[in-house]
Amino acid sequence: MISRTESLAHRKTWLSPLLRSVLRCLRDIWVRAAQRRQLAQLSREQLADFAATPADQLAELDKPFWRD
Repeated sequence: MISRTESLAHRKTWLSPLLRSVLRCLRDIWVRAAQRRQLAQLSREQLADFAATPADQLAELDKPFWRD
């Protein structure tokens, strides 16, 4: 029979990686959204500084938040 302490220890072993994975995913979504907000503010000249076009800008801004 598994004691309560053993059960909690077992839960910790899979919960921690799962929680880290969820938090990492949320962080990535947050960062991606912030980067796209910054990209939306760039002018044509600023886009040209890193060889991007307004079409590239629009294509990136049209992506859903969960896509890279």
